[in-house]
Amino acid sequence: MIKKILRIVGYVITLAALYLGLRFFRLYFFAILLFFFILFPFVSVLLARYVIKRTEYTWHLPDMIAKGADLEVTIGMRNPTIFPIPKHLLDLTISNLFYPNEDIHTVWTGLRIRSEQTVTIPLSILYSGYLQISLSQVRIPDYLNFITFKRKPELKKDILILPIRLNDKFSTMAVGGSGNVELSESDVVGNDATQMIDVREYRPGDRLNTIHWKLSVKAGEIMVKQFGSLSDNDACILLDLYRPKIQNKRVFKDQEDAEAAIIEGFDSAFDMLETLASQLLSEKRPILVCWYSRRMTELKSMEVTRRSDLNDLYRILFYEEPVTDPTITFEYFTKTDDNYSSFFYIHPASQNVALNHAFLFGNDIEMVSVVHRD
Repeated sequence: MIKKILRIVGYVITLAALYLGLRFFRLYFFAILLFFFILFPFVSVLLARYVIKRTEYTWHLPDMIAKGADLEVTIGMRNPTIFPIPKHLLDLTISNLFYPNEDIHTVWTGLRIRSEQTVTIPLSILYSGYLQISLSQVRIPDYLNFITFKRKPELKKDILILPIRLNDKFSTMAVGGSGNVELSESDVVGNDATQMIDVREYRPGDRLNTIHWKLSVKAGEIMVKQFGSLSDNDACILLDLYRPKIQNKRVFKDQEDAEAAIIEGFDSAFDMLETLASQLLSEKRPILVCWYSRRMTELKSMEVTRRSDLNDLYRILFYEEPVTDPTITFEYFTKTDDNYSSFFYIHPASQNVALNHAFLFGNDIEMVSVVHRD
């Protein structure tokens, strides 16, 4: 604001000096300069407004990347007019749905006439989740920097940031539980595609490859197959989305360090999920992932039998909200009557204390949090 006032004062002083020169010297040179300086602010404002309305913006971003990768946000700009712009400001807003911080990056560049140009902003991805990138605002001041024109381009992108797989390998088969006995397997709904035990009406979320097409034509409605379960091989992962409330305003450094530890522990839970699920899938073991949904106020679950299912699971999880009750997830889960051969409980905190890497990512799977159900 002070700079703008100084520019206006300087402009007024220049006009006054030209007017005095014209009065004393009576030369056409001073008259031309005075006319130009009086007219130039209006021309400057009109040209800046004209250019900002016609400048086009584009970008191409991936749909998903892995955490820890470097992301380059390249913004394309095209000025179709014949007027160059020396100062052109881009405001890029970056946030993650799971975390409270929102960063705004401002990039300064110019606009060449009738040409396309790009500007690249490198980003380091620290946490998994949905990265929301928005070109929230572009600003072009007039040539005298008196007035700044603003525009909000419709450029937004949600990028799925996948968690990373840890180097640790776990003996997942060593974790025992009580599954269904062999004699009752044929009565249990599951993933054994070699054994169809029933058909039912289609429900949202059913896969297309489970539709019984011939029966659907006869019945006049979509019917899906239900398969038997090889429960001795089934595994359940209970993911707790617990995270204490985080204040957006940090006053003291110790508060900032404590909140950083909470976020690290919360994010590490997804790395553990990625590690466990990837290994179980490599062992050809069907997985049921359960979590408490704060949005739906109920326990949700999703079956994971292949890598694409795991990516779809992340797309659902990263739109959830962290829960603030450290016990609500397990309390809801204990009300279910399902049995699994292996049950893994991933909780980002133990006794309200953030887990360290040695505890959370130990070489023994039972160091994570394993509960055997009878």
